Amino acid sequence: MDIEKLLQKDVQEFILEHKSVDIKELALKKLPFAEELRNDILQQIKSRQKALLKLPNWATRDEIIFPNSDLVEQSSSDITARYKSKIYPQSTYPTNLFIDLTAGLGSDALALSEVFTSGYCIEADPVHAACLEYNLKILSDKNIMITNGYAEDLIDKLPSADFIYIDPQRRIDTKKRGIYDLSQTLPNILELLPKLRDKSPCIMVKTSPFLDISEAIRQLGQVNQVHIVEADGQCKEVLYFIDAKAPKDAPLLTAAICESGQTYTAPLSQMQYNFDTFSAPLTYLYEPGPALMKSGLHQSYALKHDLKKIAPMTHLYTSAEEKKDYMGRTFKVIETLPVKKQALQSHLPDMKANITTRHFPMKPEDLRKKLGVKDGGDKTIFGGTLQNGEKALILCETI
Repeated sequence: MDIEKLLQKDVQEFILEHKSVDIKELALKKLPFAEELRNDILQQIKSRQKALLKLPNWATRDEIIFPNSDLVEQSSSDITARYKSKIYPQSTYPTNLFIDLTAGLGSDALALSEVFTSGYCIEADPVHAACLEYNLKILSDKNIMITNGYAEDLIDKLPSADFIYIDPQRRIDTKKRGIYDLSQTLPNILELLPKLRDKSPCIMVKTSPFLDISEAIRQLGQVNQVHIVEADGQCKEVLYFIDAKAPKDAPLLTAAICESGQTYTAPLSQMQYNFDTFSAPLTYLYEPGPALMKSGLHQSYALKHDLKKIAPMTHLYTSAEEKKDYMGRTFKVIETLPVKKQALQSHLPDMKANITTRHFPMKPEDLRKKLGVKDGGDKTIFGGTLQNGEKALILCETI
């Protein structure tokens, strides 16, 4: 990628004029530029389109040069990056210097630059590093130094910092989509961690939601906080915060929804809370959101909000009175029915509904086929197991 050529006026005008077109159709046409620029221009348009909702701070700036679209897809969104920047305990520590050891596109570094006065960013890919250096000069007025290289090679040369952030690579080959062991990361966070502790009293490690939280805590050691971050209806990332000044108690877990700002915090011991208050579906039904589910705090949260559970292994909750602002989806129960098409027909004349299963012997698509229900509509059917062991359909409408 030649940044200088991409910044030429006619090239920029073409990119911005075509930023909303169908990239597949555009790729079939001849572009009015030299062939070596063709792929770079198409990549810029594709990356802008991917960034529009995820990275509005970047996509709405005309002069930004994007790295490849895969890096845009892998990067933190603006909203999750801002969440990370707020975890740092500013009242306890100074906010002078941060280090981002795996900078990538730079969305996390940009958010951190709003908190700290200066920063160091390490990026292994030379093209990505060049884009990052150029873009951060546009997006931030802070003194941020970009270095091309590997974190494990450069850590000894870096100054001490108030805060270190690292998002180790989670995919070590094309065949393995998720990893479950921190020793498999690039860089190897477990080997690097002792040096990080020497460099900074505050360290944040970002991992994929695939990683088991309890195992990650065991491997990292001395974790003080774990933040399970939800955005756009999905669990996006899990953050492990190591604070040298914090009490050496068991970690606190926080499930967070970025858009609403809702959070729920409880000790690690409540991850496997022994819930013992059950009920058949009442007037309202609650499905825990991704952050609550991944954190394992959905039972602790339900207890605090006086909810009852459908059954020990059926992670759905119920109440007679509506609980506002539940951290998940809320439904009004229409009827609880046996798993029979005939029983459903009188309550769902158009036989059209969304289907979800919880602790149920059939997948949603198989249950849909059995019931003869079309997808869509404003009703939801939960296939689940009740406390007495019976399988049932809980027909609901979304609130």
